[in-house]
Amino acid sequence: SGQRSKSRAGSSFEHHVKRMLEDGGVPFEEQKFIGNQRPDFILPSLKVFENKTRKRKDAFILSLKTLLRERWKQVLRENKASDLFLGTMDDSIASASIADMKDHGIYLVVPESLKDSTYTEYAEHDNVITFREFFRSELLKRKEIWLKNGLKFDFGSA
Repeated sequence: SGQRSKSRAGSSFEHHVKRMLEDGGVPFEEQKFIGNQRPDFILPSLKVFENKTRKRKDAFILSLKTLLRERWKQVLRENKASDLFLGTMDDSIASASIADMKDHGIYLVVPESLKDSTYTEYAEHDNVITFREFFRSELLKRKEIWLKNGLKFDFGSA
C-alpha cells in the first residue's frame, strides 16, 4: 500500500499541474511517446517538438516526479534538442546532481517553500525555479514564439 499512496501522490501532483496549464490556456499534449519515452507533458505539442527545423526554445518537456532520487537520468533520454523542466516535491536532491542537470539543460521546478528553504541545496542553483517562476517567466517567454507559429495561447492575457 506504500507504493499505492506514492502513485496516488504522483497522480494528484500531475492532476494539479495539468489543471494549472489548462486554466492558463497553455498549449500542451500529455503522455505522448517520444521514441520509447512518454513524458508527462510536451509543450506546445508533439508536432512542434518533433519538427526538425524548430529552435531549442520552441518546445520543451515537463516531466513530474514526486520523488526524484536518481530517476532524473531516465528523463535525460527524453531530452534531445529542448529544455527539460522537471517538477518535483523532492527536498533531498544533492548539489552535485543539480549541477549535473544544468549541464544537460534540465531545470528543476519546485514549490517556493523548497526553493527558499535553508535545508535544501536549491537556493544556490539558477536552474532550480519555483512553479510560480515556471508559469510567470518560462511560459511567458515562449508565448510570443507560440503565437507567431499560429498556436492558441491565452495564458498571461489576464
